[in-house]
Amino acid sequence: MPNVSSNLKNLIPCLGVEGRILLDCVKPAFDPKAPEIQDYFTQFIDWTFLLQLAEKHRVIPLLYQRLNQLSNVTLPPKFKAQLRVKFYETSRQNLQYTNQLLEILSIFEQQNIAVIPYKGVLLAMLAYGKVSFRQIWDIDLLIHPKDVLKSRACLLEQRYKIIETFDREQSFVDAHNQVEIDLHWGLTPLYFHLELPFSELWEKRRPIELFDKQIMTFSEDDLLIILCIQIAKDCWERRLRIEHLSKICDIGYLIHRNNFWNWRNLIAQAQQMGIERVFYFGLSLAQELLSIDLPTELCLSISKTPSINYLRRQVCQELFCQNDKSLYVPNQTYMNYQFRFKQLIFYLKLRERPIDRIKHISEIFKFISRAAVQS
Repeated sequence: MPNVSSNLKNLIPCLGVEGRILLDCVKPAFDPKAPEIQDYFTQFIDWTFLLQLAEKHRVIPLLYQRLNQLSNVTLPPKFKAQLRVKFYETSRQNLQYTNQLLEILSIFEQQNIAVIPYKGVLLAMLAYGKVSFRQIWDIDLLIHPKDVLKSRACLLEQRYKIIETFDREQSFVDAHNQVEIDLHWGLTPLYFHLELPFSELWEKRRPIELFDKQIMTFSEDDLLIILCIQIAKDCWERRLRIEHLSKICDIGYLIHRNNFWNWRNLIAQAQQMGIERVFYFGLSLAQELLSIDLPTELCLSISKTPSINYLRRQVCQELFCQNDKSLYVPNQTYMNYQFRFKQLIFYLKLRERPIDRIKHISEIFKFISRAAVQS
C-alpha cells in the first residue's frame, strides 16, 4: 500500500485510493516512475468514481495528461475512452472561450473601456503553459467602478443577458453558445472587506501572447495574491469546503512554473493589505495537498500563524467524500443561523486586523437583515 502522510490523513480522513491517484496526478512535480504511483494500480480502483472526482474538481486535463505518461500501466479501455472524450470536449470549450474573450476585449477597446481579463485562458497560460491544461468555465473581466453602466450596456448590446447580480459583480450569458461572462468592479464582495485599487492593478499589468495577440492581465505577484484571496473567500460560499481542487492547482502551478518569486515583497504586500493570514492559507493548501516547495523561512511563518492549521483542516476534511454532506440547505441558507454563525467564525479567524473583522460583521448583519425583509 502507498504510504500516505499522517498530515494528509488528518486533512482528508476519507481519502481513498481514487483520491490519492488524483492528488498525485495533479501535482506539478509528477513522477510517473515513482513507486507509490505504480502501487496504486495494484489495488481495486473504482474507475467511475475516479472520473467523477476529476470532473467535480475540474482537473480532467491534468488527469488525462498524467495517466498518458504511465507507460507500464494498463487502463480499462472504457475509462480511457471516456477520459479522452472529456479531455477533447474541454479543449474545444477552452478554444470557444478563448475566441469569445478576444472578441469581447476588442469590443471593449472600441468603446474605450479599461478592462483587465484574468483567470480563464490567461491563468491557464501563466500557470500551466497551455490553454488545454486547465478547465475553463467562464470569462472574468475586471473593470473600473465608473465603467459599470457602460460595460453592462456593451454586453447587453452584444446579446448577452444578465443571469445574476451581486454587490460588485454581475454575470452574463450568451444565449447562443452559453458562454458566461462575469463582470467585476471589485475582486471581493463587500462582506469580505478588501480594497484593491483598479489603478494600481492596471499599472502593474503584464502582457501574454494569445493566438498571436498581446493581452494585458495581472502581474504574477498580483495574481498569486488574488488567487489566495479567492480560495479563502470561496470556502464557505462553497458549503464549508473547497469545491474544486483546481483552485489549489492554480496556486500550486503558478508558484511551480515561476521561480523568481520575491517572497519578502509578497508578504509585505499582503501585510499592507491586511491579508497575511489569507495569503498564508492559500499557500499552505498548495504546500500540503500538492507538495509545493516553499522557502523554509516562509514555511516557519505559516506554521506559526494563528488558525491556519485549523482552517485548512476544516475545509479539507471532506474534500474527496462520495457524499456531499454539509450544513447547507439550498432554500434556507440566508436564514440558517447555525450555518451563518459558523461561516462568520471562519472568516473572522482568517482576518488579522480588528477593523476588517468589524466591517465583516457589519456587512453580514446588513445582508441578513435584507434577506429577512425580502423573505
